[in-house]
Amino acid sequence: MRTRALVLVIVAAIAVMGTVVARTAVRRGDHAPERLTLAQLAFGQEDYDGRVVRTGGVVRRFGPEDGALHLHYVIEDEAQNRVKLVGGDPARFIGRSVEVVGRFRFSDTSGRTIDVERLDPD
Repeated sequence: MRTRALVLVIVAAIAVMGTVVARTAVRRGDHAPERLTLAQLAFGQEDYDGRVVRTGGVVRRFGPEDGALHLHYVIEDEAQNRVKLVGGDPARFIGRSVEVVGRFRFSDTSGRTIDVERLDPD
């Protein structure tokens, strides 16, 4: 009888721990990237802030000669919805269509950015 009670306590403890770990992972965004268009990110930027996303577009370069303060790379769609790429060596894909996976961020000062985890030609 004691063995059975001990087994039940252990099973219950494992179930509780699993639930806590799963909730923490969801809260941090540690799950499969959400597939979104650049338009969805542009129009729902505050809703997607902090989430891991998968999106695509054409890599563009902007620098001082274009009126930008600093050299940076973005992906954009046909409607010129843009997200700045942080990391991932986007220079090698200028003018090409790519798929990006990374953490989306939005702020009033920095705009829309993706911390690139993966950058692949489309």
